[in-house]
Amino acid sequence: MSLLQEWAAATGLIAVCQQIGPDLTALHVLPKLKELFDELAFSQETTSGFGSLGGSLKIFNTKGDEEDQPERRLDLVLLLYPHFASLLGIEKLRQCCATWLLLEQFLLRRHNWKWEYTRKY
Repeated sequence: MSLLQEWAAATGLIAVCQQIGPDLTALHVLPKLKELFDELAFSQETTSGFGSLGGSLKIFNTKGDEEDQPERRLDLVLLLYPHFASLLGIEKLRQCCATWLLLEQFLLRRHNWKWEYTRKY
């Protein structure tokens, strides 16, 4: 699947999840999303040299195609993670996703994204 197809699929997934709501999203989508986030978080460690793995683990099977490079695929995190944090709540997303800290550090470093708590009065 090309990067463009992955982005289109991710955008469609976000739209469907907004329609079905947070409860059904948490029940049906979050388990699969967790697998994707884990895969992306560990690919981020290997491509940036970040973390204790030091490049010893390679999750993605890259075929040399520029669109399939893990660095570019990681931009899916910027599309998906903030939307699901907003839809489900950051606490629920963090409970489901054991790699949340790696993902949020990546988002902060590469895209200057940080979850901001807002109080409702």
